[in-house]
Amino acid sequence: MSSCDCLQQLMAIAEPALCSEPPEAPPHLLALAGETGAEALLRLLRMKNGFYAFARALHVFPTCAQQEGFDLIAWNETSLWRGDYGAAAEGFLFFAENLFGDQFALRDNRVWLFDPETGVAELFADTLAGWASRILQDPETVGFATALAWQQAYGDIPPGKRLFSKIPFVLGGQ
Repeated sequence: MSSCDCLQQLMAIAEPALCSEPPEAPPHLLALAGETGAEALLRLLRMKNGFYAFARALHVFPTCAQQEGFDLIAWNETSLWRGDYGAAAEGFLFFAENLFGDQFALRDNRVWLFDPETGVAELFADTLAGWASRILQDPETVGFATALAWQQAYGDIPPGKRLFSKIPFVLGGQ
């Protein structure tokens, strides 16, 4: 599966774009992703500027403001959530999240998965295409089965919302 194929396959199963405007992001924010990481992210957002996929288990932030939820620029402000993590969140461009609020981020051209419960980031893929490939091969990496069960029982997860355990997973929550 070529890199272009993975991103195209992800677009094919994604909901419509959250923003109809062409993607734009400030240079200081794109610099966090690395040159090839930023180029890949902008390419992805040109296909669909923000979207949901896998029964809304995967949420990719758009670059323009929305009525509900956050855009890529606001989501990466230190005055929002990431400031509480201090150095643990520095140097990342957070561009997407899974069903449980774990954050996908670009740093130095690679994709990382940041756990907001622990503040720990782990390498997820070497490229954005690798990120798409991994999710397509194993949709459970974004919580697809849980999102599908939720959707069948309660309807779509509302825009800008994620599912959280009453007891944090690191403390044994389910």
